[in-house]
Amino acid sequence: WFDLAEFPAAPDAPRIEFPANGMELRTYKIPVKDLRETYKWEEIVEAAKKIEPTAITKAETLSWEVPEEGEDAHFLIWHGPLVQERDGAMRIGVSGRTTAIMFDGRLVLAPGDGGRTTDVFVKRGIHKLTVFSIAMPKEKSVEVLRARPNPNAAEVKMLPFTASDFQVVEGLPEIDKAETSEITGEENRWILKTAAREIRHIDFE
Repeated sequence: WFDLAEFPAAPDAPRIEFPANGMELRTYKIPVKDLRETYKWEEIVEAAKKIEPTAITKAETLSWEVPEEGEDAHFLIWHGPLVQERDGAMRIGVSGRTTAIMFDGRLVLAPGDGGRTTDVFVKRGIHKLTVFSIAMPKEKSVEVLRARPNPNAAEVKMLPFTASDFQVVEGLPEIDKAETSEITGEENRWILKTAAREIRHIDFE
């Protein structure tokens, strides 16, 4: 169930920007007493600018395991390219106490509690993915999973990302900004302008 459009359109959200070194995980060790109950996306972006990460590692899969027993929490930020070789929908899920996802500069999952999922339509090309999660001391691991459409399966099966999901392929276009559709209202009429999509159902909320 990926979004076609919103009315009114969501405001632009600031991006987390790091040097382009492929998919990387930045880990920030945070005392539990310094954690807030809730976070806005803008606060996460500012923290990423101001705080030096405890560790930066190349990511071949989007998973993390606590390096050592302790009483600290961890901010986790995965950031880098995501390669899609053909148009299609994707479901992305992330575990953790507080989670958020930005895709091509669009906040597709605003910060909220617990492990959650979001659906996006991914065009053929090289995209920019940012995933945020807070791991509490009791959490020994955090992972980000994804699912792609399978017309031969009745259920959506979430699987780990693999190294090939982040390997840039020559000839694929780089996509910097998410493609958005437009809804306009005229009296009692609503007009949706969107690119062509293969869809089975439409749900209005």
